[in-house]
Parts: sequence; C-alpha cells; structure tokens
Amino acid sequence: MQRWDVTVQGKKVDVKTMRTSFHVNGEYNVDLSSAQASLDSDVYAFVFYNEREKKFTVAGALPREDYLKKAVLKREGEKERGGNFTYACDTFVVKVSDLLPIEKIVKCRVIP
Repeated sequence: MQRWDVTVQGKKVDVKTMRTSFHVNGEYNVDLSSAQASLDSDVYAFVFYNEREKKFTVAGALPREDYLKKAVLKREGEKERGGNFTYACDTFVVKVSDLLPIEKIVKCRVIP
C-alpha cells in the first residue's frame, strides 16, 4: 500500500491538506498523526485550503526526519487553545513558521 501522494525528483511526498477560513500565518500548527508518520514518505508537505476564498496555500514542507525532530508530540486527549481543541490521537505538531519552502526540499519549482 502506497503511503505517499506524489513522487518528485525521486522523493516520496505525503501532502497534508487542512481546511481553514483564515489566512495562514506562522503561528498556525500543522499536524501529523502518529499513525501517519510513515517510514515510506521522504517529505511531508502542508497545504491549507481557505474555504471562504476558495484558494490553496502551500505552507511549506519538511523532510520526514526533520519534521519528527522539530515536532512536539501531543498525546490523545491533550487539550489546546484554551480547552477548545482536544487531540483525538497522538499527534506530531509543528508550527508553520518551522516549515521550509517545498522548492528547497524537492529541488523543483512550484507554479501557482
């Protein structure tokens, strides 16, 4: 079973897409459930879809090893945002500001 979405320059990229109604900023979190932290993927890329504007924003990416080194592990049941959000499973969390432009990781040009 393939656990990544696309292969670019020989790297297996797992693309994670999140819905939002706001513009993406560096303080947003991107997350990866511990069950999805597959050894098969080389890179995790994160995309936000703004439902109001109907626009996609590529927030950035990290190689798998770098993502897991930078990530904070949030445990199932742990609360955040003043108790308004509860993690449904063990989740690796990284700030958008810690991501790199995907072009630097997969050595290609992304055309909007």
